Amino acid sequence: RFNSTPMPRKKSIVAGTGYGKSTLVAAWAGDHPVAWYTVDRADRDPRVLAAGLTMALRLRVPGLIVDPAVLAGGSPSDDTHAAGLAGFLAESLTTHLRSDLALVVDDAHELDGSPSAALLAALCRHAPPSLHLVLLSQREAPFPIARLRAQSQVLELGGSDLAFTVAETEAVLAATLHDIEVRVTVFMPWHLWTFLETAPRVEIVYHSIHYLDLIRFFAGEPA
Repeated sequence: RFNSTPMPRKKSIVAGTGYGKSTLVAAWAGDHPVAWYTVDRADRDPRVLAAGLTMALRLRVPGLIVDPAVLAGGSPSDDTHAAGLAGFLAESLTTHLRSDLALVVDDAHELDGSPSAALLAALCRHAPPSLHLVLLSQREAPFPIARLRAQSQVLELGGSDLAFTVAETEAVLAATLHDIEVRVTVFMPWHLWTFLETAPRVEIVYHSIHYLDLIRFFAGEPA
């Protein structure tokens, strides 16, 4: 589904940590022109986000320019200024972007409730059709996308789309598995066994049949 054509205006992958959002898109990016920007808390200031997006996009669109005075002005808590920054960036993209380009914004959930969410929303509205926004987030998009959904301009994937089924997991393990290493963290109540403090040597043997049950569940009985 992520390889769908024609590419919609916006793609979003919403899933928790460890589901492979970035891994999936990084593999996809190997065959597609992509500008990648990873958000952090500092990007809640729209001026910081605009500067970061400009730098990421410039790697793919060398002529892209946004006036530094525009980036330096305004307030970090002003939605109107954030939308204005997006307008300047969209205008420069319209002038210089000549072919399809995906702008990946990783960890977009960091922008929830900030003016920078308004910047992304405005960029999604005003950028040229050849720019496609890909949001990777642990929560829903930080701006409303109902209009884009109504226009069939959104592709959304969630954790259930990324998770392997049991059959897929079995197929991967059967094709690639050679060794399994199981690490277990256990709590040992040493404080209850004060007699051990005087023992010159202690050897602990720990075993659980559940390890074998786990392996048999995925790989079947050994041949």
